[in-house]
Amino acid sequence: MVLIRFVDKLVSMSKWISMMALLSLVLFVTIGILSRAFGNGIMGDIEIVRSLVVIIVSFSFAYVQKEKGHLNVDILLTKVNPTTQKVIEIASLFIGFLVNLTLGIVMLKYSKFYMLEFKASTEILSIPQYPLTFAIGLGLIIWSLTSLAQGIVKFGKG
Repeated sequence: MVLIRFVDKLVSMSKWISMMALLSLVLFVTIGILSRAFGNGIMGDIEIVRSLVVIIVSFSFAYVQKEKGHLNVDILLTKVNPTTQKVIEIASLFIGFLVNLTLGIVMLKYSKFYMLEFKASTEILSIPQYPLTFAIGLGLIIWSLTSLAQGIVKFGKG
Protein backbone atom coordinates (compact mmCIF):
# COMPACT_ATOMS: atom_id res chain seq x y z
CA MET A 1 0.00 0.00 0.00
CA VAL A 2 1.26 3.48 -0.89
CA LEU A 3 0.55 4.95 2.56
CA ILE A 4 2.52 2.22 4.32
CA ARG A 5 5.58 2.72 2.06
CA PHE A 6 5.35 6.51 2.46
CA VAL A 7 5.16 6.21 6.25
CA ASP A 8 8.09 3.77 6.28
CA LYS A 9 10.19 6.34 4.38
CA LEU A 10 9.12 9.09 6.79
CA VAL A 11 10.02 6.90 9.78
CA SER A 12 13.39 6.06 8.23
CA MET A 13 14.06 9.76 7.62
CA SER A 14 13.07 10.71 11.16
CA LYS A 15 15.23 7.91 12.58
CA TRP A 16 18.26 9.24 10.70
CA ILE A 17 17.57 12.82 11.81
CA SER A 18 17.37 11.61 15.39
CA MET A 19 20.55 9.56 15.06
CA MET A 20 22.49 12.47 13.57
CA ALA A 21 21.24 14.75 16.35
CA LEU A 22 22.31 12.14 18.92
CA LEU A 23 25.75 11.85 17.35
CA SER A 24 26.03 15.66 17.34
CA LEU A 25 24.98 15.73 20.98
CA VAL A 26 27.60 13.18 21.99
CA LEU A 27 30.34 15.01 20.09
CA PHE A 28 29.28 18.40 21.41
CA VAL A 29 29.12 17.23 25.03
CA THR A 30 32.53 15.57 24.67
CA ILE A 31 34.03 18.77 23.25
CA GLY A 32 32.33 20.78 25.99
CA ILE A 33 33.77 18.57 28.72
CA LEU A 34 37.26 18.69 27.20
CA SER A 35 37.10 22.46 26.80
CA ARG A 36 36.03 22.88 30.44
CA ALA A 37 38.88 20.62 31.51
CA PHE A 38 41.27 23.08 29.88
CA GLY A 39 39.56 26.07 31.46
CA ASN A 40 37.47 27.39 28.55
CA GLY A 41 33.85 26.25 28.57
CA ILE A 42 31.60 26.71 25.58
CA MET A 43 29.18 29.58 25.99
CA GLY A 44 25.57 28.50 25.52
CA ASP A 45 26.36 24.80 25.61
CA ILE A 46 23.24 23.99 27.64
CA GLU A 47 21.05 25.72 25.05
CA ILE A 48 22.58 23.69 22.25
CA VAL A 49 22.21 20.45 24.22
CA ARG A 50 18.55 21.22 24.99
CA SER A 51 17.88 21.98 21.34
CA LEU A 52 19.48 18.71 20.25
CA VAL A 53 17.47 16.77 22.84
CA VAL A 54 14.24 18.26 21.45
CA ILE A 55 15.21 17.05 17.98
CA ILE A 56 16.24 13.60 19.23
CA VAL A 57 13.03 13.03 21.17
CA SER A 58 10.70 14.51 18.56
CA PHE A 59 12.04 12.43 15.71
CA SER A 60 12.33 9.22 17.78
CA PHE A 61 8.61 8.80 18.52
CA ALA A 62 7.67 7.34 15.13
CA TYR A 63 10.59 4.90 15.03
CA VAL A 64 9.80 3.63 18.52
CA GLN A 65 6.14 3.23 17.47
CA LYS A 66 7.14 1.31 14.34
CA GLU A 67 9.36 -1.03 16.36
CA LYS A 68 6.59 -1.46 18.96
CA GLY A 69 8.81 -0.01 21.68
CA HIS A 70 6.09 1.98 23.43
CA LEU A 71 4.66 0.52 26.59
CA ASN A 72 1.33 -1.25 26.37
CA VAL A 73 -0.90 -2.42 29.15
CA ASP A 74 -0.55 -6.09 28.25
CA ILE A 75 -1.80 -7.25 31.63
CA LEU A 76 -5.28 -5.99 30.69
CA LEU A 77 -5.16 -7.43 27.19
CA THR A 78 -4.30 -10.93 28.43
CA LYS A 79 -7.60 -11.06 30.33
CA VAL A 80 -9.78 -10.70 27.19
CA ASN A 81 -10.27 -12.88 24.11
CA PRO A 82 -8.12 -12.34 20.98
CA THR A 83 -10.87 -10.55 19.06
CA THR A 84 -11.34 -8.02 21.86
CA GLN A 85 -7.56 -7.64 22.10
CA LYS A 86 -7.40 -6.76 18.42
CA VAL A 87 -10.26 -4.26 18.70
CA ILE A 88 -8.55 -2.57 21.66
CA GLU A 89 -5.20 -2.46 19.85
CA ILE A 90 -6.75 -0.97 16.68
CA ALA A 91 -8.76 1.54 18.71
CA SER A 92 -5.65 2.63 20.64
CA LEU A 93 -3.71 3.06 17.39
CA PHE A 94 -6.46 5.22 15.88
CA ILE A 95 -6.82 7.25 19.09
CA GLY A 96 -3.04 7.72 19.06
CA PHE A 97 -3.30 8.84 15.45
CA LEU A 98 -5.96 11.45 16.26
CA VAL A 99 -4.28 12.76 19.42
CA ASN A 100 -0.80 13.01 17.90
CA LEU A 101 -2.10 14.53 14.67
CA THR A 102 -4.00 17.17 16.65
CA LEU A 103 -0.98 17.95 18.84
CA GLY A 104 1.30 18.05 15.79
CA ILE A 105 -0.94 20.54 14.00
CA VAL A 106 -1.13 22.70 17.15
CA MET A 107 2.68 22.66 17.44
CA LEU A 108 3.04 23.68 13.78
CA LYS A 109 0.67 26.59 14.43
CA TYR A 110 2.75 27.57 17.48
CA SER A 111 5.84 27.38 15.31
CA LYS A 112 4.31 29.84 12.86
CA PHE A 113 3.32 32.09 15.77
CA TYR A 114 6.84 31.96 17.21
CA MET A 115 8.34 32.75 13.80
CA LEU A 116 6.06 35.62 12.78
CA GLU A 117 4.83 37.26 15.97
CA PHE A 118 6.40 36.17 19.24
CA LYS A 119 9.97 35.69 17.98
CA ALA A 120 10.99 33.63 21.03
CA SER A 121 14.64 32.63 21.31
CA THR A 122 17.09 31.30 23.86
CA GLU A 123 18.74 33.71 26.26
CA ILE A 124 22.45 33.37 25.52
CA LEU A 125 22.79 32.30 21.88
CA SER A 126 19.41 33.63 20.71
CA ILE A 127 18.52 30.34 19.06
CA PRO A 128 15.02 30.86 17.64
CA GLN A 129 12.34 28.61 19.13
CA TYR A 130 10.23 28.15 16.01
CA PRO A 131 12.45 25.50 14.35
CA LEU A 132 12.33 23.42 17.53
CA THR A 133 8.57 23.83 17.83
CA PHE A 134 8.32 22.88 14.15
CA ALA A 135 10.43 19.77 14.83
CA ILE A 136 8.08 18.75 17.65
CA GLY A 137 5.05 19.23 15.41
CA LEU A 138 6.59 17.34 12.51
CA GLY A 139 7.70 14.51 14.79
CA LEU A 140 4.19 14.20 16.23
CA ILE A 141 2.63 14.14 12.76
CA ILE A 142 5.03 11.42 11.59
CA TRP A 143 4.21 9.48 14.77
CA SER A 144 0.50 9.88 14.09
CA LEU A 145 0.90 8.58 10.53
CA THR A 146 2.86 5.62 11.88
CA SER A 147 -0.02 4.79 14.23
CA LEU A 148 -2.51 5.14 11.38
CA ALA A 149 -0.47 2.84 9.11
CA GLN A 150 -0.13 0.23 11.86
CA GLY A 151 -3.87 0.44 12.56
CA ILE A 152 -4.69 -0.06 8.89
CA VAL A 153 -2.34 -3.06 8.65
CA LYS A 154 -3.74 -4.60 11.84
CA PHE A 155 -7.33 -3.97 10.68
CA GLY A 156 -6.56 -5.49 7.28
CA LYS A 157 -5.35 -8.71 8.88
CA GLY A 158 -8.92 -8.93 10.11
